[in-house]
Amino acid sequence: MAQSTITIRIDEQDKADFDAFCTAVGLNTSAALMLFIKTVLRENAIPFKIALSPPAHQWQPSTNQETATAADALIDEHHALFKALADK
Repeated sequence: MAQSTITIRIDEQDKADFDAFCTAVGLNTSAALMLFIKTVLRENAIPFKIALSPPAHQWQPSTNQETATAADALIDEHHALFKALADK
């Protein structure tokens, strides 16, 4: 099958963050995007919810802090679970 190239423009920091995420989960950027494309084609749908959210200027700092605190707690919980599994 003939190969083709897709080129996109993306914010430099977003690219660096995405590359770092892909590396952390054992993928490269190309493989991660290929997974997305193959999933769209297989399911005939975008594989995540697309919805309107309130504009950033309507978000309250306390909400962002609460979200960050909850995310930190979840990460800590996952780290503890992985440590417990590694200690077995």
